[in-house]
Amino acid sequence: MIRRIRHKLVSILLVAIGYLVMWLIPVVTSVLSLSSIIVGMLSVFMSPLVGLRQGLRIGLMQLGLGVTMLGVGFLMAPVAWYSVRYLIRFVAGLTHLVGRILKRRLKEIV
Repeated sequence: MIRRIRHKLVSILLVAIGYLVMWLIPVVTSVLSLSSIIVGMLSVFMSPLVGLRQGLRIGLMQLGLGVTMLGVGFLMAPVAWYSVRYLIRFVAGLTHLVGRILKRRLKEIV
């Protein structure tokens, strides 16, 4: 009895961990996109102040890094968008499939 309950709990935890691992890609790409855009905008707006205090070379380097970060953020945004979009469809289909399998198993048991 306890062994069956333990096996069911382990299987539920494995499915939950699988869902969490699947959602890591969209979460990571979304965080990278958002943070790159925020840091890039901050860097671009602050580069004139850095240029005045530290010198023209450092200010231009700061501006270049800010523009690069903005570019990375804007390139990652569509990747995040499409990964979330397709993963929602995939997870919905997978959940439907798991639900059908569980219904069959419950009918066999009862």
